Amino acid sequence: MKLYKIFFLLLCSVSLKAQTAIKGVVKDLETQEPLEAVSIYIEAKNTGVISDASGKFNISINNFPVKISFSHIGYESLEINLTKKPKQDLTIFLSKTIQILPEAIVSSRRPIDTLFQEPYSVTDYEFYNEYILVLAYKNVKSKYSLILLDENGERLDELNLSEKKPEALHKSCLGKIHLLTALNAHEISVYDQAIALEPKIDKALFNAVLKPCIVQADEFLVFKKYYYQGLALQYVGLKPDSTQQEIITIVDERHIDWLLEDMGLFSKNKGEYMSKKIHPDVLQVRQMPRPQSAELEVFYPKVYAPIVKKKDSLIVFNHIGGNINIFHENNSTQIPVNYHKDKKWMKKIYYDSYDDRAFTAFHSQWGEIIREINLEDGSLGPGIELDRAFIEKPKLKEGYIYFIHRNNKMENQNRMLHKMPLD
Repeated sequence: MKLYKIFFLLLCSVSLKAQTAIKGVVKDLETQEPLEAVSIYIEAKNTGVISDASGKFNISINNFPVKISFSHIGYESLEINLTKKPKQDLTIFLSKTIQILPEAIVSSRRPIDTLFQEPYSVTDYEFYNEYILVLAYKNVKSKYSLILLDENGERLDELNLSEKKPEALHKSCLGKIHLLTALNAHEISVYDQAIALEPKIDKALFNAVLKPCIVQADEFLVFKKYYYQGLALQYVGLKPDSTQQEIITIVDERHIDWLLEDMGLFSKNKGEYMSKKIHPDVLQVRQMPRPQSAELEVFYPKVYAPIVKKKDSLIVFNHIGGNINIFHENNSTQIPVNYHKDKKWMKKIYYDSYDDRAFTAFHSQWGEIIREINLEDGSLGPGIELDRAFIEKPKLKEGYIYFIHRNNKMENQNRMLHKMPLD
């Protein structure tokens, strides 16, 4: 435990430092020529840059250690781990892949429509029946507005939020949309195409009761809880009579082993990690919350296994077990998958609850390639090129992917809301 405290304090102290610029150039290993449009990505921060025509890049790091990935179509992806700032600029060499994806996998690019743009910068949005609620600000963040759009992006109403200091929108498992501020949450209603805010709810109460609820199933509400600082995930169904039903528990045993070894507790573990009969020190680690440090993703990546509802079933994308787990009323089935083993996989699942379709994404030269997951056999459909790097808050509805994107090449760098067809 003492070793862990030292490790945690080091992480905290590093996080207080100013941003550090990491510079370098990316080249072809064989020809030594610079590579343009290489995607340089920091997964823990969900941010990145693209190399210029000379193969050069400049990316900002908040703190160390950090994992940086380099990817380019036709080349093997590369990941490097930095524990401190390099003494000189980096030179990264990428080797060409032996086998390039067949042409049939990637289809032609689909048209991308801009739904909402200047003079606003969009920070969040949610679907409200046939409408779209957009949280945006004009010029400065003190001038926030909540805007109601139709499906074509036409503005129907606007509510000034200058006194609310909003932070985000949140759609609960009950389908209700809330405006979150620093202290409160307000349910949002729409009457005759006009926005209304319901009486406030205390933010702490909202975070404790509504936010952990993920899905509303037919007989219970599904809640999730992490253990071992995010290395184990459990989904539990809460019934109306307050009884609980375990749905699935996903444990990343390899990384938990490493975590306990770093804490000097590995030898004290004598049973299964989720068992009641474990050493008190290990039990304490199991209940310990995850520290607020993005750098933990480098050594201890959080379990990513989203759950969705499809008609009368619950579907869990269990990437630790390599399965799609489908839970019906009286039985369950497993479908093996291997897409998550691809080095270019982006650790994303997109689910269209309106059409009951699932997609995943892979790094590409200009953005990402989206492929539909067959929920019958786990295979992937043809690829769809989304030529925007570092999109934010992607959501699916009725065959379209919606997302926020900032075009850094334009003079006006406001975040805009876009949509692209998937069919």
